[in-house]
Amino acid sequence: MRYSSKILGSRRSALAGGLAIWVVSAAVGPSLADAARNGPPKPDFMSIDDSAGGHAERFDALTVEYLAPFVDDEMLRADVFVTKGEVRSAPTTTLSQEREAVATFQSVQGCLETFVLVIARTLKEKTVPGPWIRTRRLDGLVTQVDVCNDVVTMSGDFSSDDPELRIKDLRSAELEETVTFFDTQGIRQVTFEIDLTWTATGPISQDTKSCSKEMTPDGELVIECSRSRQRPAVATGTILFVGTDFDFAVGGSDEAFLMATDSVTIELP
Repeated sequence: MRYSSKILGSRRSALAGGLAIWVVSAAVGPSLADAARNGPPKPDFMSIDDSAGGHAERFDALTVEYLAPFVDDEMLRADVFVTKGEVRSAPTTTLSQEREAVATFQSVQGCLETFVLVIARTLKEKTVPGPWIRTRRLDGLVTQVDVCNDVVTMSGDFSSDDPELRIKDLRSAELEETVTFFDTQGIRQVTFEIDLTWTATGPISQDTKSCSKEMTPDGELVIECSRSRQRPAVATGTILFVGTDFDFAVGGSDEAFLMATDSVTIELP
């Protein structure tokens, strides 16, 4: 068979339990004589082989497209692994895109030492071919210590659904929100206003990819792949405690970063 084939990226990612992933493009451009003898070119597919269990699956081009971003480039291979297993049909594909802006702040005013952790995130999810569902979330905690007397004067965690939050991937983020939490030390409700801006300060510091495969008790094959990237940043702004004599003026975060996590889950009955 004289196909003029083009391998877009035959990639292998060695995983636990002998699992490996290959991504293969379709062979294209057979001669008319070849087509008459051998039929049309094979469609694009992804082959997942569990060498320990002898189990193999084949998927269509759309599934390959969803999984390809999660395969490590350094595992490029020149050869193509082909299986003869039947192509599974009607997969359920769920996509997820989570963006996070995280920062810690510490301030000392007189005897009061205050620590604040802020975790702001946006999430987009969809089950193909449905629409994207978007949510936003804010979480964090506050601890204040009177270092002169070695006494915790304020402690509590906070959360808020749908805060005023904008995250521009791994470049920047803006957060404006008023939150109230229960101070377990002072036995009171504490309200504070957050106005923060994150700005990336360097290149991506972490880039992690992972995949897993499992067979459920009812025979469904579930493949999960994710990629997380992290970039250092600085967060500036203000955290104002309402109704108290303490204002947390933020000159710059002690530690801050922006994170992007993309994932795909494919379920095959």
